[in-house]
Parts: sequence; structure tokens; C-alpha cells
Amino acid sequence: MGRNFYIFSSGTLKRKQNTVFLEKEDGKVFIPVEEVDQIFLLGQVSLNTPLLNFLASKGIALHTFNYYGFYTGTFYPRETLLSGTLLVRQVSHYLEPEKRLELARKFVLASFHNMKRNLEKREGFGQEAEKLKQAAEKAKQDGEIPKLMLTEAYGRKIYYSCWEKITGWEFGERSLRPPR
Repeated sequence: MGRNFYIFSSGTLKRKQNTVFLEKEDGKVFIPVEEVDQIFLLGQVSLNTPLLNFLASKGIALHTFNYYGFYTGTFYPRETLLSGTLLVRQVSHYLEPEKRLELARKFVLASFHNMKRNLEKREGFGQEAEKLKQAAEKAKQDGEIPKLMLTEAYGRKIYYSCWEKITGWEFGERSLRPPR
């Protein structure tokens, strides 16, 4: 089994012969395609169909996320969906409340873990990291999707409140329906 490869930088994902690399302003980052099962694009990345065709030939799934880190979609190699097994399993999890809650909980807990680890790597965010740890404990106890969603929103509010200090740029306010 291969591993996941995460791209947080912006640039252009390219294929040249049997190599895949991210071309950035400061150079290239090569991706070991023989060792990778999935690529997660969290930066602003451009790509083209020859690259997708190559990834498909290698059986590599490509997952995309928007500017705010929310999942937007996946490119699966054709063989992955031929039998419909994946779709059937996704629907079965959606239709069974216990499976749906457990899957949602795993997503939220993984997200909290990553946010907490990011804060722990920096000085001065111990209190926020502890609050995220407490939110993760609450998420383990939430028995309904709406409660889990509220816990996730609370955790993200804590995490995003740190970004002005980390990055030096301000998020401003969030707007919905319609977003500004």
C-alpha cells in the first residue's frame, strides 16, 4: 500500500514522461508516483488532462480542497469505480445513521488532530491547542450529526482565531448567503 501526498503550496502540477512534479516559483517538488496512492491538493494548483490520464494509469486518486480547506471533489482512476462498490458503500454509510455519524466523527477528529498539531508546532498557542483537545473529546461523545457539526464549528473558530498571529494577515468576517 502506498502513501498519501499532501500539497499545500500553490503552483502547477505537471507530468513529464513518467514523472510528476509541482512547479513553484522557487523550484520543483517531485512526487514519487510509484509510492503514492492519493494526492491531496490544498493549495491553489493548476493541472491538465495529460496529468490526470497519467495519474489514472498509476491508480492515483487526486482530492481537491477549496481555499478554506473544505473538500470539493475527487478524481478517481476509472478502475476504482467500475463495479460501483465505492458508490454503494458511500450510500450505505449515508443511509445508516450510526455509520454516517461514525464516518463524520472520524473526519472531524482527524481535522482537529491536524489543527492541534499545527498549533503545537508554534509557540504561544498552548491554550488553543488544549481547547481543540477538549473539543475532540466532546466530538467523541456527540450522538447526532448536528451536535457534531456544532462541535466542529467551535473547533474551527478556535483554530482560525489563531491565524492572524500565525500568518500576519487578517481573515476579516465570514459572510454567508450570499457570500461577499
